[in-house]
Amino acid sequence: MKIMNNKKGIILLTVIMLVLAMTTLAVGILGAIGSQGLLGQNQVDRIKAEQLAKGYFWKSYMQGTATGTAGTGMSSETINGKIFTIGVSAPNPGTGPSGTNPLQVSVTYQ
Repeated sequence: MKIMNNKKGIILLTVIMLVLAMTTLAVGILGAIGSQGLLGQNQVDRIKAEQLAKGYFWKSYMQGTATGTAGTGMSSETINGKIFTIGVSAPNPGTGPSGTNPLQVSVTYQ
């Protein structure tokens, strides 16, 4: 009978260890899935910011073409509840290639 009781204890210990290992693996997989979603949303926000920067660059460029002075200043856009702040400046007029005015566009978001 002692031998039989020992085998039951070893089997129980083995099952508990396997359940613990599988639980740890499942928690790790769920954590990885959650972080992938967050990383994906960050990438989407970066793409939105880049497209806004390009749009405001060309808007300022066209204003400069029409009036001779590039449009500068700050603006704010809300996209899907997220606020993007766009700043356009001409830091050093006349220092671009062939004496052109370089434009600097920055976008921040929260």
